[in-house]
This record gives sequence, C-alpha cells and structure tokens, in this order.
Amino acid sequence: MFTIFKRLRVPMQLSILARIVASFVVFSGASIESAVAAVEPCANNRACLRLSGTITATDYSRIASALHAEPPNSRPGSGLYLILDSNGGDVGAAMAIGRLLRSKQKLALVPRDAQCISSCVIVLAGATHRMISGTVAIHRPYSIDLNTNPTMAQKRYAALRGELIKYFSDMNVATSLFYAMAAIPPESVRVLTMSEMNAFGLVDVDPASQDVQDAMDARRLGISREELVRRKASANAMCGTACEGEAGERAAMCYRSIVYGE
Repeated sequence: MFTIFKRLRVPMQLSILARIVASFVVFSGASIESAVAAVEPCANNRACLRLSGTITATDYSRIASALHAEPPNSRPGSGLYLILDSNGGDVGAAMAIGRLLRSKQKLALVPRDAQCISSCVIVLAGATHRMISGTVAIHRPYSIDLNTNPTMAQKRYAALRGELIKYFSDMNVATSLFYAMAAIPPESVRVLTMSEMNAFGLVDVDPASQDVQDAMDARRLGISREELVRRKASANAMCGTACEGEAGERAAMCYRSIVYGE
C-alpha cells in the first residue's frame, strides 16, 4: 500500500464561527470560483445536485432549497443525491452542507473522473451514503487572514480543531481524520487510498443509517435481521463492487435480486 502525495494549488479558506472563551472568532475568505449546485437529471432516472468548483456559503443555500423542496422519502439514501467534484473552499459552508446531507439521509457520489479535495471531504463525511470512484484527498485548512500573530493563530487552530473533531464525531467518522489533514501542509495534498477511506469511515453507508435501513428492509421483507445479513453477504460475494456505468447497473440489479427478490 502506498500513500500518494501531490503538490496542487487547492485553496481551503476558512469561514468558521467558533466560540473562544466568551467571544466568537470568524475565519473569513473570499472564494475564487463559486461552486454550482443545481438540480439535473442523472443516472437511474434520479435527479441529482452537482457541487463543483470552490465551495461557498451560497452553495449551502442552493442545496438546502433543493432538498427542502423535495418530496419526503422514507428510505435513507433515496431521492436527490449530490455529485462531488470540488477542490474545496469554505470549511464552515462544507460543514453546514454535510450536516444538511446527514439530516436528510443523502447519498454523495465522487465519480470516476472527479476529485473531492480539501473541504470537499468534509461534505463527503456528512453524507449517510457514499459512493467513491474518483480521487479523494486531504490537507490542512488555513486562514487567509494576514493580520495575525502566534497567540491569535493558536486560538484559531484550537477552535478549528474543536469544530472539526466534533463534526467528524457527529458524522460517525474517525476523528483521526482531522489529524491526518493537519499533517499535510496547505500547498500539498495526500490522496487517500480506499483502505484509508474505509478506516476513516468515509466509504459506503454510515453505521447508524445502515442500522435504520436494515431494520426497515427486514420488516418490509418479513424476514429476520439475521436472514437479511446472510442475503447481503451472498450478494456482496456474487455481484461485484462496480458503482458506475453498465457494470454498476448490473451489480445493482444482481444485489437487489438476491437481497430483495426484485
């Protein structure tokens, strides 16, 4: 297993409102190119949102409007899903989008030709369902505020650390992800392997959401949880792991046939 380091220019400007003692410190930064979050037709006759470019607070508003306007779906991971292809941006906006995806039990997809870098990974962590074929990479967040000193910088870093560790914990993602990010300077990125993403808890379905979904499926099928687990194990062994294109559709049909009898 090899860890890949690339040197890319991937801004991760901070816009977090963090409480320090009795006051708030705001990390602010202007975006370079706004990301786009618009509803469009996607695979399997489902609508999706595409988040690309630099993540800004405006994108949270766009995504929130689209998700709040969507008819309610009882099944976690259903309905609108989010395609990620972003080099990062505003950390506060990324956390807000991630918490929104979590509250709506949504899927985030990183396609094969896409990349999710920097604060985009924070959005990915928030989704309850994740499908990753493209590049996922991390580095240390930074402030673009030029008026700073060692004391102020330490307070800002401590506030950011507290915010992100709490966020990852709330998302059932390993808090060690923050320290992995912090170890990589802003001018570089560390491309995560699938094994590393699994270890951090960034792959597939959030465990709490999976528990809810499995209970719903077992009740609907009239079977025990043990039988559902057995069927899923058989499907995983027989259907492959492709998640895009014709191979992905065949794998999905195979999985549904074995698990749900469709």
